[in-house]
Amino acid sequence: MKIQTNAARLLLLLTTLLFAATPVLATTKVIDLISSDASFSRLIKELQRLRLVVFLNDRKTCTFFAPTNAAFSKWDAANPGRRIDRGTLLYHILPDSVLTPDMRDAMLLETMYVREGYLGDHKEGQIAQVSKPIWRPGRKVQLLIGGAEILKNDWQADNGVVHVIDRLLTPPVDLADTIQKHAELSTIYNLIHSTGLDDLLHHHLPFTLFAPTTDALKKLNDIQVRYLRHDQGRKDLEITFHHHIHVGTIYIQDIQKGSSSISTLEGQELMVNLDDKLLVDNAEVEKKDIIAANGVIHKVSRPLLPSALVWTAGKYLVGLNATKFVDALREAGLSHYVDDPEAKLLNGRAQRSKVNVRREDKQAVILIDDVEIKGEPVQVGKSLVYLVARPLEPPIPLIKKIKKEQSLSVFAQALSATGLSRRLSDARGVTVFAPNAEAWTDLGVVTNYLMLNDSVARDALEAVARYTIVEDVIYTPDIKSGRTVLRTSQGSELVMEKSNGAIYVGEGRLERSLQVGGKITGKDTLVDSGVIQAVSAVALPPTLSITLFNVLQGAGTQDFLQAFQTSNITQILTNWEQDFTIFAPTDEAFRKAGLEGALNDKDFVARLVRLHVLPGKILNLEEDMGDDEASMLNTDARLSVRDIHGDGKNFGVRVKGARSRREANIIGSGRAHPAWPTDEYGRRPKVVNGMRQQNAADDDQDSYITSEMLAPQPSGVIYVIDRVLLPGDPEPLGGTWFWIAVISVGVLLTINLFAFSGFLLHALVKEIRQLEGYQPVAADEEAGAPASGDAAPASDDTAPASGDVAAAGGEA
Repeated sequence: MKIQTNAARLLLLLTTLLFAATPVLATTKVIDLISSDASFSRLIKELQRLRLVVFLNDRKTCTFFAPTNAAFSKWDAANPGRRIDRGTLLYHILPDSVLTPDMRDAMLLETMYVREGYLGDHKEGQIAQVSKPIWRPGRKVQLLIGGAEILKNDWQADNGVVHVIDRLLTPPVDLADTIQKHAELSTIYNLIHSTGLDDLLHHHLPFTLFAPTTDALKKLNDIQVRYLRHDQGRKDLEITFHHHIHVGTIYIQDIQKGSSSISTLEGQELMVNLDDKLLVDNAEVEKKDIIAANGVIHKVSRPLLPSALVWTAGKYLVGLNATKFVDALREAGLSHYVDDPEAKLLNGRAQRSKVNVRREDKQAVILIDDVEIKGEPVQVGKSLVYLVARPLEPPIPLIKKIKKEQSLSVFAQALSATGLSRRLSDARGVTVFAPNAEAWTDLGVVTNYLMLNDSVARDALEAVARYTIVEDVIYTPDIKSGRTVLRTSQGSELVMEKSNGAIYVGEGRLERSLQVGGKITGKDTLVDSGVIQAVSAVALPPTLSITLFNVLQGAGTQDFLQAFQTSNITQILTNWEQDFTIFAPTDEAFRKAGLEGALNDKDFVARLVRLHVLPGKILNLEEDMGDDEASMLNTDARLSVRDIHGDGKNFGVRVKGARSRREANIIGSGRAHPAWPTDEYGRRPKVVNGMRQQNAADDDQDSYITSEMLAPQPSGVIYVIDRVLLPGDPEPLGGTWFWIAVISVGVLLTINLFAFSGFLLHALVKEIRQLEGYQPVAADEEAGAPASGDAAPASDDTAPASGDVAAAGGEA
């Protein structure tokens, strides 16, 4: 029992020591930081009165913009007799910790002040805006929040951060009241307030308003403004006003680079383009993110007019205060003279109808706008009456027709991307030479470049699209044979040529023949404001420059472009001094080749790139390229092209003499487009009767460019391939030294063959002689043998002595 008591005492002692050794973790919260400073005594009282102390303590994280006692004194002086409400203090609190180094100019911060429905249905807090004043001598202000200066910043607590501000933040008011605070928006406010349209802006719903300034509204003439102010113009004013409003909030931070569209309360979309500037239907946004309780306002440089607003003579008469005259015309049934917008759509001219004749059972059937005429006409005085099978439908709007035609879908995309759909909706009396889908396909990867989300490419696309528009109504039956020059909305001249009934349209630069551009394949599609002529080729303006670099951008060959930059020959992609043909592997081709590590070897990359480049322009792979062509690498590194299927459509390219006989398939192409050169005075040649006129120093002197001068300028062509061409590993039969070796071996073999043949011949002769009984005689015996024909001696005994022989010989 004693042992148990001692053990208990020891355990108690250890526990006591353990608690004594454990530190007490004290926490400092945001409310503690504020309470510890006497300059926030008024703030503490207001937080207690509005029961926000517990709210702050319960926050795991927050940012508190804390106004000083002096800030409250300023508020009291400006608001005598008023008490601060709970929403105002909640507007000083952010749900997360935000330090001042993370704050940037025009930054939007969502506060914990929620006004039900004002900014949506998801408990969105009211917005406070950060601003950084432009520095100037003597200005010490570094950072503002909601217009209040941050005096001290980044006081850290365990559950947030405190920034000290010099005055109370004022929550934003609704859109209608916000507009009134801006003097440059007074005209638009007066216009909508006088007609009661501003009530919409008081609603507890979020809106984005693109508000034209007073200067912007001056782009409407006085007659139009007076009409919109009139009771008869109220409907058009409402349509126009609603065209400036998007339901929901769109802040600048929500808009992505490039082109997009946003819906409007009126129904027609607005085209938005964000690059160096923010444009809405080509109106520049001059001031962004004016915060309101129920949305945001962006000031624009001109009014945004919907296509539904069509100006007629009747509306102008109302604007001129001739309403009684207009009423009298309408009562007399003559309103079409002043209210018919169609008279304006073609600049006062009447639209035509298309008449076709077809044969059925040897009978001629006449159709007007594809509606059959029934029976013979009835003549009434000088008039003829035709009965038709069904009512004739008037032509539909131009943009609606383009979007409806599947063959013009790419052209419709180009118009939308550049904002030209909006402009063409307001066009009056135009002809559009619209490239069909095949035309954009024939342009190859240049089309991909034009469709890039890039400011330079977008400008190029707009130039191409505007080059299709002529501000005159041109019907094909009225086109005369030969060449006609048209002025486009892009500013350059378009050449139209009619020959043997076919009509071609293009820039007029000679290429392989005298034919100009693409053929009109879809003639005289009538629309309410003019006519559409479908064309088989995309005409590129003479002022437009599309380099090989641009073509590669659209070819999906970024790895190859990077390799080009490493190779130090990038200049050939952007100058116009020489033609080049480039076989460009796709990014996928580089990945399959497994060259990631090798691309760090500058020498290898330089050789690789040069292998893919041929000097000269190869427009037709069959006609222009021989058996092989030397690349820029060296004269031995040659490329050959083969028509894979013999159909003139599918080609492959390979390094001639390489071990691998696999070809890289050509899967796309695109040609560079040099702009027309200017003369020494910086002016471009002018088209006169289908010829480019060279401007001389004296404008009265006319000189013409010859056909040779109209030949294409140096440019180049890109062929996209699906494999990387590698410069090494020639096959054995492809080397010069191999042939030297072959010849040397051949000579040695020939010598050996002759030697062996001689040996065989000698052996054969010897064998024949032996067969005939010939026996070889030793050399010493052969020396003492008698001459041929002498009888041999009978025996050695009868032979004379050597001396006798000599004597006999002497006697002889």
